[in-house]
Amino acid sequence: TLTVSSQDEINTFGAMRTVSDTALVVAAVTATPTPTPTATPALTTGNITGTVTDADTSDPIVGAPVVLATTGGTPLAQTSTDSSGNYTFNDVEAGTYIVAVTANGYEQDARNVKVVANQTVTADFALQPEATPTPTATATATKTATPTATPVSCDVATAITSSSSTVTVTKGNSTTVTITVTGANGCAVVDDTVKASVNNSSIATVTPSKAKTDANGQATFTITGNKKGSAKVTFKESTANLKTKTTVNVTK
Repeated sequence: TLTVSSQDEINTFGAMRTVSDTALVVAAVTATPTPTPTATPALTTGNITGTVTDADTSDPIVGAPVVLATTGGTPLAQTSTDSSGNYTFNDVEAGTYIVAVTANGYEQDARNVKVVANQTVTADFALQPEATPTPTATATATKTATPTATPVSCDVATAITSSSSTVTVTKGNSTTVTITVTGANGCAVVDDTVKASVNNSSIATVTPSKAKTDANGQATFTITGNKKGSAKVTFKESTANLKTKTTVNVTK
């Protein structure tokens, strides 16, 4: 509050008048802006899962290779069905892909699958058994020695598979996983480098960290359980950047 006083000159009666003015002074206050919360980034990946069965018997098909590829046919990842015929591709960028399944004695099947962010899409396959031709009578020929087949090799990798998509190992024990690298028409890619890494080494470790494929296009890795829990081992082919994953469940 501000008070101002003043005096008039002496009037004709010989008196002086004092005048006071009072005003309320208010200081300006600047409002503090409210901070804008940072937006949480939206997830851009989803999962693909499914089951591969025999179309006639509905029995699960174990160890069937399942390939994830672009709509243009470029392979991105490969896995194999487990003991229940199940397969899974995790952390797939949202979009449309081709999922193809092959198995010995069955016709190949493939379809387009649309992945939606933060969702799991199911793509089941019921494979038709290949038709068995009716045998015809043939003349008996003299048997000749059959030479040992030599694996057909190639240089360009188009697929990578794991012998097991899921393994279970007790704490302190180990198990092995065989990785196979193939090219066009299933030819073996020889002397190719496959690298192995695990997302949680406190639960499981994998050795060696990298290995060369043999004459059959295969490399073998050892997985050891360190403590109870679950971890994922990623196997990556170096030239074509192909990947496959194995889930490790460690029990006590």
